[in-house]
Amino acid sequence: MRILTALILLLAQAVPVLAAEAIQPPGMLASTLKVLGSLVLVIGLGLVIAALAKKRLPMLPGQRGSAIRVLETRGLGPKKAVALVEVRGREFLLGLGADGVRMLAETSDSTRFERELDSQLEQQP
Repeated sequence: MRILTALILLLAQAVPVLAAEAIQPPGMLASTLKVLGSLVLVIGLGLVIAALAKKRLPMLPGQRGSAIRVLETRGLGPKKAVALVEVRGREFLLGLGADGVRMLAETSDSTRFERELDSQLEQQP
């Protein structure tokens, strides 16, 4: 029993010395490679998540196959603009302002739309 206790005490004193010799701080190259590897892993994981989200979440803006498309917007002044919006093949000219949204014209024929736009522009002061 005394021999076993002496052996355990001897090993308990020797292990920290051996561990201190075995553990050396990593070199600059090893640290740099670890950081770069981690960065590549994080960026890759982000790209995979973005690709899956694009496929699985069709409600995100910019998805194809949307029933509503904003064709063009033009600012007219502070907090005022017009927007040309297509909804299922029909085009709407919308007036956007601080007080709300108003439909200025509706058409599915682009030549008729151009005439309507010209008439609306002539009526403005």
